[in-house]
Amino acid sequence: MKHCDEKMDFTVLGERGQVVIPKDIRDGMGLKAGERLLVFYADHHAAVVLVRVEQMQKMVKKISSKIRNVTKKMKL
Repeated sequence: MKHCDEKMDFTVLGERGQVVIPKDIRDGMGLKAGERLLVFYADHHAAVVLVRVEQMQKMVKKISSKIRNVTKKMKL
């Protein structure tokens, strides 16, 4: 998988609500057809965010661990 620090492009929301991720973005992130992505909106509905499900699971696990460690230190 190629490493991509930043890349920007545009796409259009189709009539059926579908969005095509531009090829250079897909290639830069190593996205493949059928890959599961978590979709949510952020920043007061100004941004739609796509995150690999597996990556989000790793982030949540890491954050949960850090929260547990901090709360132990605080004795909550």
